[in-house]
Amino acid sequence: MKKILGLTIAALLVMGLVGGGTWAYFTDVETSTGNVFTAGTLNMIPLTEGTSTASYSVTAGGDGINGFVTFSALEPGDTGSITWVMYNDSTVPGDLTIASTFTFADSGNNEPELAVSDPHANDGGANGDLDEFVGVKLEYGIGVDQTAAEAAFGYLVGAAGYYTAFSELEAALDSETRILAATGGADTIVYKISFEVETDITDPGIDKDFGVGGDDGTADDNIIQSDTCTMDATFTLTQS
Repeated sequence: MKKILGLTIAALLVMGLVGGGTWAYFTDVETSTGNVFTAGTLNMIPLTEGTSTASYSVTAGGDGINGFVTFSALEPGDTGSITWVMYNDSTVPGDLTIASTFTFADSGNNEPELAVSDPHANDGGANGDLDEFVGVKLEYGIGVDQTAAEAAFGYLVGAAGYYTAFSELEAALDSETRILAATGGADTIVYKISFEVETDITDPGIDKDFGVGGDDGTADDNIIQSDTCTMDATFTLTQS
């Protein structure tokens, strides 16, 4: 009896060792630490440039800084341009849109201006006369930098060889929607407005082209004296 009891106790001990998990297993431990989430950036940097045969001044602007050009003492025959360069300095592509406002006014009238009546009445539209007597072209291009964008210029208003009416710019700018790639792609867009102050609207035709035909021979060259145009443009870049 003692021998059988001893064997039974030994068997229970062996079973206990097995149940206690004394067997060895292979193991391997790997880690994933330091995971970082960083938001992308969307930031457009503007630059404003200008040229003219008349007196002018340029405030180039920059990131968060308004840029603008002031053209002074314009007279018939003067030419010039204003150029906007927008660079997407970002990791995220964006859609560029424009909202513009053109305000034409006649700030005062002197005797030569008041004498104009035929065929164009002075300030006939109650908004000054620069909208009719300044011819414009609007070009744009997109590229990897300003040089590439300007090399890809195409016309939105006017064309090589002729200008169209100043008043056509607002609708053309406001209809613009362009995709600017993130940094390293087609991330630069350039808009250039070229202008010429006309002495007359010569044979404008349906499309209001300027510079076609000769001087109409009327004494309306003084019609733009003292007239002004204020142009405001807001460029918005929205995540694509």
